Amino acid sequence: MKISIIIPAHNRVGLLYEAIDSVIRLKLDSCEILVCDDGSTEDVASVCKAFADKGYDITHSRTEENLGAQVARNRGMDLAHGEFLLFLDSDDALSEEGLPDLLKAFEYDPSLDYVYGKVIRANERLEARQGGLLVGEAFSDAPRKIAGYHWHTIGALYRKEFLQRVG
Repeated sequence: MKISIIIPAHNRVGLLYEAIDSVIRLKLDSCEILVCDDGSTEDVASVCKAFADKGYDITHSRTEENLGAQVARNRGMDLAHGEFLLFLDSDDALSEEGLPDLLKAFEYDPSLDYVYGKVIRANERLEARQGGLLVGEAFSDAPRKIAGYHWHTIGALYRKEFLQRVG
């Protein structure tokens, strides 16, 4: 299962380094990292190059102007080669157990289009805040809940085919 981790980035190179490093620490068998630089004035490319020089599969894609995180995420989706996509904001990090648990859910039920977990809020040093309380809700198919806010951007793993189908 190849996973594409898409990181929209606008500056915050210190936090971006930590975000990428959190993916590297998972030691995934088949993973590409796509950093979609959204018109940064800071040197995002050098952070990507530092990881690429160590042999990691990382791509840096840049726009000259700041178009917003959604545009950057969509650009990453277009560039992704993985069967599964995970969006990771540049000021966030993956926990060691989160992504493997999401992958296990796909293995358990191959008919799933996406799975999601909860996230922990952190401070600027990516340390858990608020006593490490998880943020998010259990899924409900009630119409008012479907239109609501179940998960954070970084808490879900999607089949690429599903996102291409639904837009």
